Amino acid sequence: MAFQFNPYSIPSILSAIIAFTVAFIAWKRRSVPGAISLALMLLSAGVWALAYAVELSVTNLQAQIF
Repeated sequence: MAFQFNPYSIPSILSAIIAFTVAFIAWKRRSVPGAISLALMLLSAGVWALAYAVELSVTNLQAQIF
């Protein structure tokens, strides 16, 4: 799988990093009501953003579909 730099993937990578960071902070405070739900939602949003950045960066169609 070959990657090519794409400037459109930078905001997606940054949002994934932010989502993972806030999910970690929310998970540390899981005794607060709603913190577990927030952490899981942010974790899934971070995975989606990271997968989208990879999709934008790969060069062949089969890798994008995967």
